[in-house]
Amino acid sequence: MVIKDIKFKREDYFLSVLALFLITLPISYGLNSISVILIGVFFFIDKTANISLKLKRLKSNKLFLLFLLFFLVQLIGLFYTQDFNRGLKLIQNFLPFLVLPLTLLSEPIQAKKCATLLYANCIFMFLLLIGLLIAQFTINGNFIRFEHQLFEALDISTFYFSAFIYLNIITILFHLRHEKFRNLLDIGLILFFVYFLILLGARISLVITLISLTLFFIRFVNFKKNDFSKKTILIICTVLVTSIAAYQIPQIKKKVDITARTMDFDFETILTKNQISITRNSIEYRVLINYCSFQIFKENIIGVGTGDNRVEMQNQYQKLNFRAGILENFNCHNQYFEEATKTGVFGLISFTLLLGFTFYKSLKEKRLLFYVVIYISLVCLTESYFYRHHGIMFGAFFIALFYNLEKSSHTNNFKDAFFN
Repeated sequence: MVIKDIKFKREDYFLSVLALFLITLPISYGLNSISVILIGVFFFIDKTANISLKLKRLKSNKLFLLFLLFFLVQLIGLFYTQDFNRGLKLIQNFLPFLVLPLTLLSEPIQAKKCATLLYANCIFMFLLLIGLLIAQFTINGNFIRFEHQLFEALDISTFYFSAFIYLNIITILFHLRHEKFRNLLDIGLILFFVYFLILLGARISLVITLISLTLFFIRFVNFKKNDFSKKTILIICTVLVTSIAAYQIPQIKKKVDITARTMDFDFETILTKNQISITRNSIEYRVLINYCSFQIFKENIIGVGTGDNRVEMQNQYQKLNFRAGILENFNCHNQYFEEATKTGVFGLISFTLLLGFTFYKSLKEKRLLFYVVIYISLVCLTESYFYRHHGIMFGAFFIALFYNLEKSSHTNNFKDAFFN
């Protein structure tokens, strides 16, 4: 028997590194950090002439320049921060905003191979979630009440994990469309992932998923004679069924009931209640947190520095006597305010430009990049999404990867991919 030598191209090694990133993202903080380093190093493992060419192209790549601007604003904020050590740690956490786009926006990659990788990642996530469900059943004996301690073992919040599930849903939707909506496996996977999203009680991710499903149906699902009424009925039924199913989950039901029972709409009433007791009303919490964030921004137009906004938030909580804020030491729970309080108007503008540019570029075709930007833009209204490792990785990796892929949308290579 003659065994032929298997020759690997540079792109194959690159895909292997990307696969390592995708596999480790939901399961291992340490290994995922190593994969980011490997992606960064991969840029320099090349001929000198190729490196020079890639750097030259990056200089004219608007998305890379916006990532660079966003990072530099954080770096500038380090020079006038009081808590230098915390600021330096945040700069280190934000390094993927440089490292990942550096490689992902400069390395050529075949869209069809990347599509295969993304679909394989969906299968991997499915198997991972099956394992978690088995563990859940072993602990509780049911599939309705989910123990978040299982995710603590993976060192990831269910909030961030829900973003990966969301992306899998969108990826499979595009694959299902490519299969003319006849692939039963894809339909089963979508239903399973939606079920798991409900099970996690991730309300904001569930809402954004429903918004994205609505946009997808409007854009891609065609009925005979362009029957708009059928589309409308389908969308309404999808929203109603998902909402009713979500309300059956104890975590969501409890949060909704507390909010409905204790919610007020007068600011002074909200403030007085939260000065007297800890209400557990997350919407009222965010009203007060946003108020405190705005006060900091109003008084510090260039921000308080990269490392000081958390201390200033605590000072604002104490001024208001916001009991839950003092006890929990909440961050801004809003990435736009997070940037505004840290680095002021420059941070807010650089962050908004980054999202606005990618949204504009993705708006015409509404492929994967569009849905990633929709998710990040909306979730950043209610959470400081880049406060933790997984949020930074999700944003830096998928925005850069999908932008690079969609720049080749005019080629036959891209047309062969299911997300065209």
